[in-house]
This record gives sequence, C-alpha cells and structure tokens, in this order.
Amino acid sequence: MGKIDKYLLWIMNNSSNESRKATIIMKGQFPELKRIKGVIEIETLTTTIKCTHWWLKDEENNIIDPTANHYKILNYYEEKFIKCYTCGKFCLGDHHFCSENCENLYLSKLSISLLS
Repeated sequence: MGKIDKYLLWIMNNSSNESRKATIIMKGQFPELKRIKGVIEIETLTTTIKCTHWWLKDEENNIIDPTANHYKILNYYEEKFIKCYTCGKFCLGDHHFCSENCENLYLSKLSISLLS
C-alpha cells in the first residue's frame, strides 16, 4: 500500500466535516504530514466562495485533505495570517485590519495621539 493509499484509507474510515479538528487528529496518526492553514475556493449551487480551511501536505507536497469530500473544492491557497491591529482577529494576506470599522477606529486613535 502506497503512502497516499494509507491516507485515503484513513480518511474513508474517519470522516469529519471540521477541517481544523480533522487535520489535528490525522497528523497525530501520521506525524510526517504538515498541517496547512489557508483558504479554499469552493463551488456552491449559485456561486463560488473563499473560506478559511485546514489541510495537510506530505513530503512531496501532495495535498491531503481529510474533509475534501464535503465540498466541491476548486483551489487551495496557502495564506499568511496577520492579526488585526485594532481587535486582534486574524486577517488574510497583507491586510492589517479585519474590517473597515477596525481600520477607521485605528486611524482615528492614531490621529488623536498625533495631535496630542
């Protein structure tokens, strides 16, 4: 049985729809795998959306996703996550604010401190 086959067999016997938890459990069984947090692009009935997701990679960079059978996944994107300067929530990519409100609040506090 090849490496990919043993991962697929494990996935078939350990179905989960929660990617964070599933990847933690699977990595416990297969320590050679690396957990990745990123974004997937999935197809719904009416549109495509991007959402935060966890998956694993093997030594050859093959994607091993224990929850892939729950979604029609179009693409995987590894993303860096940065904490929002205002509230501390995680933001994708190079965005330093999770929302326009947090950015405006930060800028208003910065303006007040510069004027003082």
